[in-house]
Amino acid sequence: MTETEAPERYLDDLDLAAERGINLLDEHVPGWRSMVNFDTIVMDDPGHCVLGQVAKAMGSTYCILIGNLYNEAVARGDWNDDEREDYDPHYWFATSHGFDNFAEWRVQGAEATPAQAADSWRLML
Repeated sequence: MTETEAPERYLDDLDLAAERGINLLDEHVPGWRSMVNFDTIVMDDPGHCVLGQVAKAMGSTYCILIGNLYNEAVARGDWNDDEREDYDPHYWFATSHGFDNFAEWRVQGAEATPAQAADSWRLML
C-alpha cells in the first residue's frame, strides 16, 4: 500500500501501521518520542494512546492533532481518499497509521486488540 491509498476495510499488519505512524510523527512532530511513556500505552484510550500522549504534551487533544496531521497530509498530496465517501476520512487516516480503530485490524483472522496494537508500537520502536 502506498501512502496515498486508503486501506482496505480489514488490515492484516499492525506492525506496518505502527511503522507508518512512527514515520509520520518522526517527520511532522519533532521530539514526539520523548512525549510518550511506552510502558503505559493504552491504545483504546485517547488520553493514553501514543497520539493522545503526544497531543497532551503539546497542549492539544487527540482529535485536534489527528485532524491537523490529516489536513497537512492531504495538502501535501500524501493522502488521497476522495473516492471513498463511505467513511470518515480521519477514521481511515488514523487507522492506517496505527493510531486507532483496532476493530478494523485482523490478527490471524481475528479482531485485533488494543494490547496487540500497543505491542506493535513497542516492537517497531
